[in-house]
Amino acid sequence: MKTHLLKRKYLLILCAVILVAVSVAGVLATRRALKREQQPQAKGETTLPLIISRVKNLEVIGATLERAGQPDAEVVLEIQNNSDLAVTALAIESGDEINSAGTSTYNDDDDGNPSIIIKPHGTITVRMLISNLIPDTALRVAGVTYADGTEDGDKSALGTIRGQRAHDKTEREARKGAKNP
Repeated sequence: MKTHLLKRKYLLILCAVILVAVSVAGVLATRRALKREQQPQAKGETTLPLIISRVKNLEVIGATLERAGQPDAEVVLEIQNNSDLAVTALAIESGDEINSAGTSTYNDDDDGNPSIIIKPHGTITVRMLISNLIPDTALRVAGVTYADGTEDGDKSALGTIRGQRAHDKTEREARKGAKNP
């Protein structure tokens, strides 16, 4: 009878040890998975993200991934302006309204006047490091400003373009003031 109780005792202890080991392994696996989710997009990306245009008259006519698998891999987009208006600013973003990353392309002269970056029915090539993109989200042509002052695209992207231009204008004026005391 004592051996029967001893076997039950050892069996109970063995089950407890196995339960603790499985629990610890589960917690460690969960922590590793959470760390992976919080890291930026993996270096060495080998596939292009989904690419869309939120601008009616701008079309992505080419998309390639250069240096695939390398830390400095780049998405290279060729964008065509299908309108009769020249483009003076362009925003390309990945992510959503809460968490986004991207680039704004424009060229204002020393007086703050916008320069044309895409002629009517012309194209532009834009490069972005894939490591700067928000993982698992589309890359989108998010906003545009035309030479006549009209805009099209996501409100947040257009706000970013306006804000960056205003910031650059303030810096230009500050530099001019410093040169002409």
